[in-house]
Amino acid sequence: MRRDINFFTVYHSQNDTGISEKFNIIALSFCAGCLIIILGIFSFLKLSDSAVIKNILSANSFLQSTQVMQAEQNLNNGNSKIAALSGYKKAAQEVTSEVSANPVTNSTLLQDISSMEPSDIAVSNISYSEGLLTLICTCSNNKSPAIFVHTLEQSGDFHSVDYQDLSSGDGKTFEFSIAITLKGGDGE
Repeated sequence: MRRDINFFTVYHSQNDTGISEKFNIIALSFCAGCLIIILGIFSFLKLSDSAVIKNILSANSFLQSTQVMQAEQNLNNGNSKIAALSGYKKAAQEVTSEVSANPVTNSTLLQDISSMEPSDIAVSNISYSEGLLTLICTCSNNKSPAIFVHTLEQSGDFHSVDYQDLSSGDGKTFEFSIAITLKGGDGE
């Protein structure tokens, strides 16, 4: 019978086997602990994700409810009314600025001009801009504009009076304009 003799047994102790087993247990425990931690984090994230998805679905359901749809429609109607009122306000401001740009005329000025008109002259339009009063007139006699301008000049109420554009409208009436420069340019 043969027997193998191990000469290196002296160098091996039973403690080496115990250290190796302890190392294996520690390594396995560490791996198991890491796996448990990773599974715990994954589970937490999954639960958190499902809670967020549930909140999103709830919010979407609320946003599609009739209350929100009605509120959105009311908001759109309000915005269109605001836009219309904004346009109205802008138009009102433009009219206000135009009206305020025109002078406040002396109440007798237009009456004085009207009293100087020959009987066959009709004033169809009056406009004012920066001290210049413009009258658009029609008449049946081509001499009436000169008479009217002369009368206005002789009154001494105006800086200058000119007429222009004497034209025959239909052969029986004449159209012309009179430019009156007011003294001081303020319409008084």
